[in-house]
Amino acid sequence: MAGSPGATLEKTVFSEYMDADEIGDLIMDTVRNTKGRPNTPDRDGLPRDGLVHTLKYDYPIGTTQGPNPKLLYKVEVVVNPNGSIRTAYPR
Repeated sequence: MAGSPGATLEKTVFSEYMDADEIGDLIMDTVRNTKGRPNTPDRDGLPRDGLVHTLKYDYPIGTTQGPNPKLLYKVEVVVNPNGSIRTAYPR
């Protein structure tokens, strides 16, 4: 499942074998089962609000894009201060 262009330099996608409900479950499990850490500054060094939640799974949940894709085992979710999800992606 492809998403919109992100702030990260390396583009990633969730695994083809996962449907939208399964991806949603991974995202919600990641938020529920991790404490989260403060978001990092943007490319210009300006602060960004929200918390970043990262959870590693025992199986690949996505890949990098390009000529030599790598398997990815983590989901990273950025949650806004109001609790809504800003973005989520394999890492």
